[in-house]
Amino acid sequence: MTGLTDEILNRYLDGELSPTELNEVREIFDSSEDARRRLYAMQLVHAGLKKYKVRKPSPAFTSVLMKKIVRRTEPKGQRYFIFSISSIFVLVSLAIIAYLASYIISTGQASSEGNNSVNTLLSLAERMVHGIKTLFTAGNVSLIGFIFSFAIIISAWFFFDSHRQARTKLTKL
Repeated sequence: MTGLTDEILNRYLDGELSPTELNEVREIFDSSEDARRRLYAMQLVHAGLKKYKVRKPSPAFTSVLMKKIVRRTEPKGQRYFIFSISSIFVLVSLAIIAYLASYIISTGQASSEGNNSVNTLLSLAERMVHGIKTLFTAGNVSLIGFIFSFAIIISAWFFFDSHRQARTKLTKL
């Protein structure tokens, strides 16, 4: 044995030393006041630690802890961003539907041929197609393409930013 380490002192207090190691440690205690002080301090620590009862965690401890870790690492901003993009998409879709409905109503003609449902349906379909054609003219398609491209660029920025934030949080753990 080269010296009296904390590991050897712990093994001494736990009664885990071999007979030859035990004799060597006792010789060190007999010859060194510093070693006896260290032993006394270690005995106080051992006695203090034995007073505490070790509590076992509940069976669901690991799963609850892992859920909390996952919940904390999940980027909150990304959820709001996806919700806002989805809301904008739904609103644009509703606006297109409202435009088509108003166009169909404004161009509607009273049918003098009676209540022929097939003719009414064909007329409605023709007006809807004409409304879609007027909505997606060359200038409007450019504007709609610009809006969607801008939304995609912003989405990509938020995605990469949330990825960067998650990476920095993981490196701090």
